[in-house]
Amino acid sequence: MQSSKEAQFAALFGPLPAYSEYKRGEHVSYRAYGRKQSGIIVWVAAPQRIAGKQEPAMYIIENEAIAGFPDMVAQSDIIVE
Repeated sequence: MQSSKEAQFAALFGPLPAYSEYKRGEHVSYRAYGRKQSGIIVWVAAPQRIAGKQEPAMYIIENEAIAGFPDMVAQSDIIVE
């Protein structure tokens, strides 16, 4: 059974993909706002077609330093340390 927060993420970003390089709950560092950020992955948006264009998977991350709407981060912006 999904929590209400999980249901909200699913409604906004679609169901979790069967495979992703990084998983919900993982702490990651990534590039955003012109500098290195860190946070927890709260959802993974599967690759999808939007307006006829193929979009890659996106990681929805709660930024540790900036409260508010989570960051949408491409896998290419995640920093492997």
